[in-house]
Amino acid sequence: MRSRRFVSTVLSAALTATLLAAIPGAVTPAQAADGDDLSVTELDLDGVATEDLAALPEPDSVPTEEGAQAATDSSSARVADPGVEPSPAPTTEPSAEPSTGPTATASPAPTTEPTAGPSTDPGPAAEPDVLTEELDTADFSVLGVTWDRSEGLAGVQIRYRVRIDGDWSDWSGLESSDIGPDEGSDDAESSGDRDGTDPIVAVGADGVQIWAEAEAGTVTGLKAVLIDPGSDPADVGATVEGTGSTTATTGSTTDAVFQSLGTASDTGTVRTAAVAQPGIISRAGWGADESLRGCTPDYSRSMVSAAVHHTASANGYSAEAVPGLIRGFYAYHTRPEAAGGRGWCDIGYNFLVDQYGRIFEGRAGGIASTVVGVHTGGFNSRTIGVAAIGDYSTYGPSGALGEGISQLIAWKFAVHRIQANSSVTMTSGGGASKYPAGTVVTFPTIYAHRDAALTSCPGQALYDLLPAIRNRVAELANATVASSPRWGLDSLSATPSGIAVRGWAFDPDSDAALPVRVSIDGAEQTLTANQARADVAAAYGVGPNHGFAGTVSAGGGRHLVCLTVGNVGAGQDVVIACDWLTVQNATPIGRLDAVSATTTSISVRGWALDPDTTAAVQVHFYLDGQFVQAVTADQSRPDVGAAYGKGDNHGFTATIPATGGTRQICAHAINQPTGSNPRIACATVQVGHTPIGSLDALTARAGGVTIRGWALDQDTTAPISVHAYVDGSRVSVFTADKTRADIGQAFGKGDNHGFELQIPMSLGAHRLCLYAINTPSGSNPEIACRNVTISNAEPIGALDQVTADASSIRVRGWTLDPDTVTSIQAHLYIDGKFAQSTVANGQRADVAARYGRGAAHGFDVTVPAVAGRHEVCLHAINTPVGPNPRIACSTVTVVNAEPIGSLDEVTGGTGTARVRGWTLDPDTTNALEVHVYVDGAFATSAVANGHRADVASFGKGAAHGFDLNVSLTAGRHEVCVSAINQPRGSNPRVGCSTVTVR
Repeated sequence: MRSRRFVSTVLSAALTATLLAAIPGAVTPAQAADGDDLSVTELDLDGVATEDLAALPEPDSVPTEEGAQAATDSSSARVADPGVEPSPAPTTEPSAEPSTGPTATASPAPTTEPTAGPSTDPGPAAEPDVLTEELDTADFSVLGVTWDRSEGLAGVQIRYRVRIDGDWSDWSGLESSDIGPDEGSDDAESSGDRDGTDPIVAVGADGVQIWAEAEAGTVTGLKAVLIDPGSDPADVGATVEGTGSTTATTGSTTDAVFQSLGTASDTGTVRTAAVAQPGIISRAGWGADESLRGCTPDYSRSMVSAAVHHTASANGYSAEAVPGLIRGFYAYHTRPEAAGGRGWCDIGYNFLVDQYGRIFEGRAGGIASTVVGVHTGGFNSRTIGVAAIGDYSTYGPSGALGEGISQLIAWKFAVHRIQANSSVTMTSGGGASKYPAGTVVTFPTIYAHRDAALTSCPGQALYDLLPAIRNRVAELANATVASSPRWGLDSLSATPSGIAVRGWAFDPDSDAALPVRVSIDGAEQTLTANQARADVAAAYGVGPNHGFAGTVSAGGGRHLVCLTVGNVGAGQDVVIACDWLTVQNATPIGRLDAVSATTTSISVRGWALDPDTTAAVQVHFYLDGQFVQAVTADQSRPDVGAAYGKGDNHGFTATIPATGGTRQICAHAINQPTGSNPRIACATVQVGHTPIGSLDALTARAGGVTIRGWALDQDTTAPISVHAYVDGSRVSVFTADKTRADIGQAFGKGDNHGFELQIPMSLGAHRLCLYAINTPSGSNPEIACRNVTISNAEPIGALDQVTADASSIRVRGWTLDPDTVTSIQAHLYIDGKFAQSTVANGQRADVAARYGRGAAHGFDVTVPAVAGRHEVCLHAINTPVGPNPRIACSTVTVVNAEPIGSLDEVTGGTGTARVRGWTLDPDTTNALEVHVYVDGAFATSAVANGHRADVASFGKGAAHGFDLNVSLTAGRHEVCVSAINQPRGSNPRVGCSTVTVR
């Protein structure tokens, strides 16, 4: 059996993956990715497991979908003649970066790629740079492999196999993915140091083995990330609201893909209604964790084409698995390069379509907008990236897949006014493209990834379907596109006050002036395309007034700006462009020249202006951080006019109501027309007087403190409130209104400002603080704070005597609390249980003489008790509260002697028996009760009080005899007599006798 190394992966986002055993090259875990229960394990791989080399297949025998595409791929793209001058007339699309608008030239039909036949050449032996052993892992569904980009490294081939349900797959291979971000994009800033594969689908895998080999150079820094996408969100499948839904088939062929809507042509059919948005499962619907997005999306100034991809993944996935697979792609794409991911801002594709025809929102930023993805290196900008989930190199696309792609592209083409079955000229941005940067290339408006890059993506089977998809999109959308507004965007830029736009737009079906909606961060303002544009009229034979130009107000900062042209009649609205623009709005300036205060208000004087305008600006005042007043800075200030050249009327004065105390007043100048509102200046002023006072004396005692002092507010002669806080909590509110002639003489505000009172406190260390309350309002200053310790002496006492009789215990003693002369309670416990409480208020002159706390501290109580040995304890109850100490304990025995006696005679008669004898209880002279039992059953009772001179010798008197007749049936009986104990206790048997009754 082959040995395997074990790798333990994270099972939740809160844990770190742990490798239980190292393999050559030190496999290291990574933190789980953020999200609900999505988890990622990062493996750092190097070294070669030499024991596995012999088992490797020949490298050329390992299928690699990407390797099927030759560098001399004959595609439907054409390199444009760089010497051709662009037309000077306005085109249907803006000619600004990166290329001219689409032309009506039909694209040549795509060619089928040659397939090499089987070879009998055994091929070269494997020479891996890295070969792992078979690795046991936690479950994963998506695998990605990345490595260092280094000089001289070329032809990297990643071969892998996975274990699913206990079986290892055959070896498969992938080359380096040619997908890369556009230069200068946010995605490019966070990536570019490493290369990697596309994400690999392996639903239900729990093991992996990886083989990396390069044609030139050595593969280093190899990392693999294993992604378990976790559970689906509660709203899985939730769609972006649309006007239609994808109509899909479930067959495995493409024959049923296309709905019959008439005969398609390059110009479409007569269908001109707005193209319905198909149902699109939102990012929330597939469970996107938006915290993984590392930056805001980039946008194109226009969309002119769509690129079709596949994910080069397995096709045997279920519909239920798709949201999780997309979460896996997303996690791999956004994971930092240093942690084995691609380091992009978001998932690369704009949209994804599964083999069931369902459409998924990919990169965030708006499904109807011009978001730039990472999907077609060199041509990401202005291209809609649509990825078919699966490997379609030999596997035929389902009818549902073809229809889903067609309906999605048809809707997007209608949104951006792109004709299907036409071509578009674009300029390569270089990077991952097979066309060097600056190369002008003509593509069909629906082209394949392989047309732009050295790859076989989207697979030969899907590539062969593209002509039919183009026809289907043309059938669905071309007529609508032809009837939708045409437009040109001459400029879109930021000014100090907003967003300036200039261009033209007209509707082929109407000469009406069209609305141009400018959305700034989602808030729309509308311009009208009714300005003179003779060039547009000459080029297109329409009326002369179809231009638009204007500045839409926007505050300073970065804004997302989108332009949409409204449709009239047939066709539909067209999204022209989206872009990020930064408004550089000059910041207002100003000054607070003077600030003064009374007891009830603050007066301010100063000036403020906005360098962008001569108009007066508003100034907002904030008092202690809260808005209180706005004024217009329109008063004459010739000095300001002379200094800044914006006119004289920029001065202000204001009076702001304020309560007493130390206050902060701040002035803010309000930007014109919008933007940041800078703080001109702040000033701290004293409004009114702050109360004053003193804590003159503090005396601690058990239960609290006594305080004495004074407090006053110099704004009034009336007494003010004082608040007392103990350990940070308010415990007392009182008025300082007691007579203090010395204070009246010192401050001239009357005499009634003193206080003297008690503040309760528990035992221990405390912090007492006093605060004077401002009148009528304002800050409430601290008069004084003191540390105070409250001690409570424990009670003392003594058990002088503990005695017992047959039924009770008598306890005598004394107890007192040194904190008071008042009598306190004493609690008695017998055998650990509370028995009785009493107030120790009996006179004890000896205690008074010794402790000086008065004489009323004695007690003398009797407590009922049963016979036996008992522990009696005295507890003194603390005053007012506190521990209640045990003063003393004493042991005493309650003795209860058993009754004695004699059954002298039992004689039988006719129907009766005479019972005679005596009994007494040594604890008493009282006569006892006797109980007579016949044959074990109670028969009768009597009091043994008959005269028995002989019994008097026990010293308990003579009245202890009994003589009684008991009715019995004829026969032989046993008669027994028991004496009843006084006052309680065991009742012994006096005697038994057998008697015969006639």
